[in-house]
Amino acid sequence: MRGINPFAATGREWLRPLPYPLLIVMPVTGSRRQLAVEIDAALHEVPISKDIVVTTPEDFAWRKDIADP
Repeated sequence: MRGINPFAATGREWLRPLPYPLLIVMPVTGSRRQLAVEIDAALHEVPISKDIVVTTPEDFAWRKDIADP
């Protein structure tokens, strides 16, 4: 097995679709995590992988002006 690295990248990792990030900014009463789970359940028929993040307008307000490096 000389010259073979079993842990080397095979290129197949590019075949996996990356999740679409969904940032939901809205007033929230209760758990933001539970709301994200409910949104994910509502979108279960949408055939994409998705990461759902829920935040409040107050929590998002100070972040909206931060530049992406």
